[in-house]
Amino acid sequence: MTRTLLRRSAALLAAVLLFTLFPQTQAADGTAKTVSYAQKTVGTLDILDRSWLILGLARGGYLGKSDARAFYDGVAKISRETSGILNARMNTVTSRTVIALTAAGYNAADVAGYDLTLPLADFDLTKRQGIGGSIWALLALDCGGYAIAALADKSRQATRERYVNEILAREITGGGFALTGNIPDPDVTAMALMALSKYRARTDVNAAVKRGVSVLVKKRKASGGYASYGTENAESCAQVMAVYCELGMLREAETLENALLSYQLSDGSFSHIKNGTTDLKATEQALYALVSLGRLRAGQSSLLRMDTAFNDLDGHPYKVEINALCEKGILSGMGDGTFAPDKTLTRAQFAAIACRAAGVKPSGTPGFADVSPDAWYAGYVAAASNAGFILGRGAGIFDPEGKITDAEADVLLDRVAKYLGLTGSGAVWKPSQTYITRGQTAHQLYELLKRGKLL
Repeated sequence: MTRTLLRRSAALLAAVLLFTLFPQTQAADGTAKTVSYAQKTVGTLDILDRSWLILGLARGGYLGKSDARAFYDGVAKISRETSGILNARMNTVTSRTVIALTAAGYNAADVAGYDLTLPLADFDLTKRQGIGGSIWALLALDCGGYAIAALADKSRQATRERYVNEILAREITGGGFALTGNIPDPDVTAMALMALSKYRARTDVNAAVKRGVSVLVKKRKASGGYASYGTENAESCAQVMAVYCELGMLREAETLENALLSYQLSDGSFSHIKNGTTDLKATEQALYALVSLGRLRAGQSSLLRMDTAFNDLDGHPYKVEINALCEKGILSGMGDGTFAPDKTLTRAQFAAIACRAAGVKPSGTPGFADVSPDAWYAGYVAAASNAGFILGRGAGIFDPEGKITDAEADVLLDRVAKYLGLTGSGAVWKPSQTYITRGQTAHQLYELLKRGKLL
């Protein structure tokens, strides 16, 4: 019954996101068709070729648990076979895999015991792929706030500053970027600006971004789209739309909707050129561009900002786990832009977290003298108590603001695990004066759900 509830909750969430992210317009219909095509197609591709469809589906709220898990399991298998080095020559393969895993709710720094971000610490290896290598390495590291591993050879050590400086050094005089030569390319310019967007507090970066946007405005064709190497195509249009969304330029992004959708075929896929045949690269880029626009319209974090939900997580050891669970709606912040990871967890908060993780709807009458029916946690306390996750203190008291010790948390999470049909840890009550924090709870819950293949 539990898994049925979880499936229903996932379906409801997807339906809500569909309505929230995409208004009922012709563009929304086009997005829905592309989502349907992507959902049918993603499982037919080789594992590492699924990355961009996984990204688009996950960030749009359309990625099923089975597809997410299949992707993780496939990457884990490859990681075991290659000792965590997905491609020894091309770090862009690693970068896009890290991004997709993060979008799907997994910690790319721990896949079958391997840190897949490790190759991105090698600046020289990344730089071999030109500006694209630096762009996607920076985006991959930033998407989940991943720490950069320390290398023994300091001359090869990558840092975020080094990647930013490398991208800036490749700017063409007058603005814009290209793989080679001195003529700005809209695709590469858009991707470079996307990577730089997070660093606009730097004067030199902000100036480069402004110049790049000016180039994109001038590069737009009379048809409303963009051309790369002399050919108007869907991918160029998608990349520019995506970076406009990244920069919060809603009006500009919206003006590209119809131009992008003019490449869409009847089955929801996209062609590289108008009236062409299905092209996977065009389809996956169109999908994540449309999802980017939907997220901007809904006031959500941008496509690749999976670590920016809260402003107090920089450098926190459980940042990835916290953001992954918040993306799934299991955890929530304090309502002021913070998560307060080092603040102690209250019993009321645990009741809400346990219900969300187990797919139990908040409902019922609490039946505790100290729990007002009007309190935000009243339904969660009632449901969690009825499910046996967390009981009262006795004498009709629940103690909603009471702290939870680490030993208590072990027992409470063990109950949630058993409710989900997982093997419990056998934790028992024992005295403790150490109170568990919200961040520590996120870490333990993330590991529990990951073990049960529910993330």
